[in-house]
Amino acid sequence: MSKECKIKQTFCLIAKFMSRRHNSRHMERQRLNIHLPIDLYNKIRESEYGNTEAIIKGLKLLFDPPVTTDQKVYIDQLKKQLLIKDRQIEELKKEEKRNELMEKIIEPQLLEAKESLIGALQVQIEDLKDQLKVKDSQLENKDSQLEKQAVHIQSLIQENSKLNLKLLPESTETKKPWWRFW
Repeated sequence: MSKECKIKQTFCLIAKFMSRRHNSRHMERQRLNIHLPIDLYNKIRESEYGNTEAIIKGLKLLFDPPVTTDQKVYIDQLKKQLLIKDRQIEELKKEEKRNELMEKIIEPQLLEAKESLIGALQVQIEDLKDQLKVKDSQLENKDSQLEKQAVHIQSLIQENSKLNLKLLPESTETKKPWWRFW
């Protein structure tokens, strides 16, 4: 084979390979037409990247931002805190269930105790009402007795003053008018 044939054959193989590669690349990609601001377009032109590479890198940064070690540490801390909070929530739920069970058990006993206490207090109230009625009647009796005693004392005073007037000696001398003093 001649040199030209070999070059031609090599060129054909390269063309087939490139066309297959080009087609496979196009199968995995989608064409996108965009409008960029001029300043971003100029920055792409000034950079070492082509248009496609720059857009792909920008979109990757947008959707898959790189995580720094500080961010990884922070994320780990947040995960630990989240686990701690989840455990606390589980413990609180268990405690709440225990409390509900205790309320179901204790609540009827408390209701019985309250009802018995209410009954006892009502009995005491009725006793106190009866005692008040007795005291009221005693006070009324005392008032009427005091009135009777006051009337009796007043009549005694009047009788005493009448007796005192009767017992006083009457003066036998005649009184002189005031202007006669000798």
